[in-house]
Amino acid sequence: PETARDFMEIHLPVSLRQRDLLGLVERIASLLVTGCANDRQLKALFNYLMIQHGHTPRFTTFIRDVVGHVPHTKERLMTLIERIRAADRRKGERQGRQLGLEEGLAEGLEKGLEKGQHVAALRIARQMLADGLDRETVQRFTGLTAEELQDVSH
Repeated sequence: PETARDFMEIHLPVSLRQRDLLGLVERIASLLVTGCANDRQLKALFNYLMIQHGHTPRFTTFIRDVVGHVPHTKERLMTLIERIRAADRRKGERQGRQLGLEEGLAEGLEKGLEKGQHVAALRIARQMLADGLDRETVQRFTGLTAEELQDVSH
């Protein structure tokens, strides 16, 4: 079976793929009229174009122009475009959740390590004070503040 890449190479030569979107309107309208492209191929083509040009006003104008050339395909095209946009949204949401999770885990790990180090410093300070070391020495070795040492001794 013909892949999306094969389809684009056959129906959209490099010179056309590199041109502005509006230069592609008639070529794509021709594909729609002749029935040379199935939905999977069209979806791949529009997905490719969206990747190249993004969700810009220019892309919206391009879709409107294609529909204007072949009005009876409006529903089909809009359904394809909506599927692509929905897939993009889902992908963005997944990436956002993943990034949030990674950042949350990193922050939680950092806070947990800090908390663990602080608890260890308090335990060491308590033992140092119990062994008779003066507060200044304990502060210097543990990095605890005078207030934190005050809490340790109570």
